Amino acid sequence: MIRLVLLAILMWAGAAGADAIYRWENKDGTITYSDQPPPDSVDGSRVEPEELPDLHVVPALAVPVPPSMPEPKEAGSKATAQAYERFSVAQPQSDSSIQANDGNLMIVLDLQPSLWAAAGHSIHLYLDGTQTAAGAQTSFQLTNVDRGTHTVRAEVKDQQGHTLISTDTVSFTLQRHSRLF
Repeated sequence: MIRLVLLAILMWAGAAGADAIYRWENKDGTITYSDQPPPDSVDGSRVEPEELPDLHVVPALAVPVPPSMPEPKEAGSKATAQAYERFSVAQPQSDSSIQANDGNLMIVLDLQPSLWAAAGHSIHLYLDGTQTAAGAQTSFQLTNVDRGTHTVRAEVKDQQGHTLISTDTVSFTLQRHSRLF
């Protein structure tokens, strides 16, 4: 298959600039294509290039650009808070049971529209009521979480620490099997 692709490429390239394409096989079975004749010690043959059909290009579809966030008039303004339409915990799901013997857990959030980090907004993640992470991402990797039932929630805050929008609190159970049993 690779040889056919190579042959097609060489034929196409050869048709564009070279007068002839030569093919020969070495003693070890390697097939060589070239625009130069083979060495005298090798028996080669001339290969005629094939006419390839024209390449049809399909234009890309235009992707709609989401509206930009409105410029806040003041920090924590009502316009800024209302700019976020939806904020929820996508993973783990509420009342779910998760098996993670190492205690590592991925929290995935859904924020629409995207976080407005240029205005200094950040996401703060709370596990069992205690802030455990903060940043501009919507996925957080928690490590060494104890077994048992936990709650998770998140908030989008502005530069002054005002909460602009928050998720509902999600409860889940983390299962970690003991090595003793």
